[in-house]
Amino acid sequence: MSKEDIVAGVEINRIAKEIQEQEQTDNILAAPLITKHQYIELLRAQEKYSLTEIQKYAMRRYEIESFYYTDASNELIQDDRDGKQRVEIREYENYMSDDSILIVQDQIEVNTHNVHITDRKTLLARKAFFRDVLRLAGLADTHSAILTEKPIHASDLTACVEYLEKNKTKIQRWFDIDLRKDMKEKPVQQLGVFLKRMGITWKKKSKKTPSGGKEYYYWIPQERIEALNAIVSRRNDSTITENWHTERKATTENRLFTDFHDVEYQIKEQIRNPDSNENGDMVAGLPDEAWEPSQVNAEFTS
Repeated sequence: MSKEDIVAGVEINRIAKEIQEQEQTDNILAAPLITKHQYIELLRAQEKYSLTEIQKYAMRRYEIESFYYTDASNELIQDDRDGKQRVEIREYENYMSDDSILIVQDQIEVNTHNVHITDRKTLLARKAFFRDVLRLAGLADTHSAILTEKPIHASDLTACVEYLEKNKTKIQRWFDIDLRKDMKEKPVQQLGVFLKRMGITWKKKSKKTPSGGKEYYYWIPQERIEALNAIVSRRNDSTITENWHTERKATTENRLFTDFHDVEYQIKEQIRNPDSNENGDMVAGLPDEAWEPSQVNAEFTS
């Protein structure tokens, strides 16, 4: 295979991936609306049955809109990256939270869910880890959780790399990742992995050296932190979140379910009779024996 063929193949794959991603985005944007209660019912239903495509896309739309508390858009769905950004924002929220809040949340997890020690979220300890990493990298101090627009060089990260090496077992357990084997040679790239865990990205610039080579400097852009803070602020504003759920319940157009009082039955009816719904691309997923009258509600209330 020639070099030209390889390049052409890569380009074809890239275009195909873009088309597929846009189709997914279009399906989410076209999906009907559901409420929190209806989303929970769908979660319960999918444990036993194959949901229709339209039900799945309605769930994806709800997950996005109920996290960001705003209408889904092409840009938002792309930024969300199938939930990856939501995971990053939760880690960022955790890092920016008061220690007292995290202590309570950690204790609730222990008392309520009886989670094994190796499976606990350990929110306070995770915050301390990120704080130590950023401080050792020169990207935080006792006054600022994150220092933006401050250039750092690979040579500034020796202490940070030593800290990561010392905590590699904890890192593997918490994040399910291994440290780079070339971490000492490429400390900026390794640090970037942990910044990305909180949705933080780098910018870089080069500077010529007297010998004619180049040195690279990296910094956290202020606009990225402002964007993250805007999302977190919106999520923590009780007026915004309560109004969003209230408006969602009151919306009458483009609803997946027409009857608020018998969602369980409607889920099954849509799965068994996809052609009866205006969204004709739904697929059947329930066996006929699941439709005995006595089973309609019992299976979803156990």
